[in-house]
Amino acid sequence: MPSNKSPWEDQAAPLNELYRHIGSHDMQVLLETIQRQSTDLAEGSIKIFLIPLCLNLVALTETMHSEAQECIGTLVKLYLERVIGREPAKPFDWARPDEVSTPKPLSLKCGCVEKIDTFLLDCNATSLEIACQSSSLSWSFSFFEYFEPRDGHKAVNKITKTLKWWTERHKAWEERASDALAEVKRIPEPILARCLADQYRALR
Repeated sequence: MPSNKSPWEDQAAPLNELYRHIGSHDMQVLLETIQRQSTDLAEGSIKIFLIPLCLNLVALTETMHSEAQECIGTLVKLYLERVIGREPAKPFDWARPDEVSTPKPLSLKCGCVEKIDTFLLDCNATSLEIACQSSSLSWSFSFFEYFEPRDGHKAVNKITKTLKWWTERHKAWEERASDALAEVKRIPEPILARCLADQYRALR
């Protein structure tokens, strides 16, 4: 005879059994402890653990409506915040502080690294001519556009700033966001909408 139970109830069976044994007050304490201690999880553990835990909490929303919803909402927000991270801000001028080389590449011992770092921090400078091997430059600083040496025997290179660093990181951020939202949407939509309230609209 087919079961009338939802798959979420089957997944939540261990928590429901625990609920019957320890009572509603202690379960509330447990949910509060889960929310509090989840903030200390490493990023890898958050990716693996939080959404399956939320799925296991779904059936509890029938017996512990507000407490379970609050816990799921907190865990989902934590998951999104930690897994997706902050959106990389697009540069608004020519300064590129995030591209400053730290630590200094060992392959560049000609003093040009300090010149390039100064160039990167200058919000008005767009290009720089520097005497250095182009192969070492391109290996150490991968987000510039390089031009052929103006004078072969002196190896004078002209380099110019780009948006490559931001573009690559923004693309990676978008991919993380897409994957994370797909994982969150494994939670039944009506429950997710109640748990996140107004913030649910941002996921759609």
